[in-house]
Amino acid sequence: MAFEDWTGDDWTTEDDDDEMTVAANLIEIDDINMNGSANVFKDGGVDHFTTTLNHKFEVTITQVEGGAGAALFTLWRLSNSDGGAGGFANTDPGLMIGEPGGSDYALLLGEWGNFDSEDISDDLDYGVKYYIEIVRTASPDVTVYIRTGSHTGVLIDTLTIEDIGDDYRYLYSAAELSFGM
Repeated sequence: MAFEDWTGDDWTTEDDDDEMTVAANLIEIDDINMNGSANVFKDGGVDHFTTTLNHKFEVTITQVEGGAGAALFTLWRLSNSDGGAGGFANTDPGLMIGEPGGSDYALLLGEWGNFDSEDISDDLDYGVKYYIEIVRTASPDVTVYIRTGSHTGVLIDTLTIEDIGDDYRYLYSAAELSFGM
């Protein structure tokens, strides 16, 4: 599998508070604030991200703070907004990290402003590397496969959100959530 080069010419990093380290094959997030502005995104042009896509990445979460029920950070999102999380439309689909309570964290797949649409994987452990594959076929649905060991390893969970719309300009690979800015 070829890894994405986050430092390439087609990726933009916005990080006013120096909360991320962005290298060729790694985005390392140190300390994210709820109302900051830290984003890594690709501008594909109008209607670039249309029907099919397949994105694979790895994630290891060591700590999530923010209170039970908080959706803290976007790991992946399609949008027509270049304003980061504060500018996402209510229907923009994405995969977020959240803390539903207890000692573990969750991955939430849903529309930005419609959390009733989400699918949640809340049986994940801190310090474990998870292999994430996000698939969008010709249908307007997105499916997320969460595995351990490798991208072909043990399937831990599958998340699905239906009818996400067709055409998006931006792909966010990291986006801080901003409320009331």
